[in-house]
Amino acid sequence: MRARHALGDADGIRILLRALTRALADLDAEPQEATITLANQVRSSFAKK
Repeated sequence: MRARHALGDADGIRILLRALTRALADLDAEPQEATITLANQVRSSFAKK
């Protein structure tokens, strides 16, 4: 996600989180709160610009 952020790829961050969430769901798991927080932080930084 940090790499996508460095590239300015807000859509890539959203897509990556969605793919991660789906893959983890196949394992009956969810993303860690820290992962969701990171995604929200980097996505919100685009809105501030």
